[in-house]
Amino acid sequence: MTRRWLWASMTMVGCGLLLTGWIVFLTRNGLDRADKLSSVAGVLVAVVLGVVGVLISLRAGGGGPGPVQINTASGNATMYTVQGGDLKIGDPDPGGPDIDGSEIGRSDRGGSGSGRSGLGGSGLGGSGFGGSDEA
Repeated sequence: MTRRWLWASMTMVGCGLLLTGWIVFLTRNGLDRADKLSSVAGVLVAVVLGVVGVLISLRAGGGGPGPVQINTASGNATMYTVQGGDLKIGDPDPGGPDIDGSEIGRSDRGGSGSGRSGLGGSGLGGSGFGGSDEA
């Protein structure tokens, strides 16, 4: 048995006995007086724990080497930013409706596809991003 484990277990037993004694004391004092005493005890415990927390943080010191940058990139990378415009990925499908709902052209492709898939004709189960174009 290490010394740290002994101190931890004795502290737990002591806190348990203290809490049991506090409960017995409050039950013998009546509801109104017990409520007032519990409020005062709560404030005292909060102040003591706050002071202990501040002292521990001051004792710890500087806090380490500072912030660490995690988001690093290496190699050849290109980043595109779209501001105030539309980002079109893949080949545009002239047969589908435009964003405002107007037709921008008819597709000469045959078949029963969904028209505009949003991914250059690859489709997502025939539905595209905006749902099915079928009426």
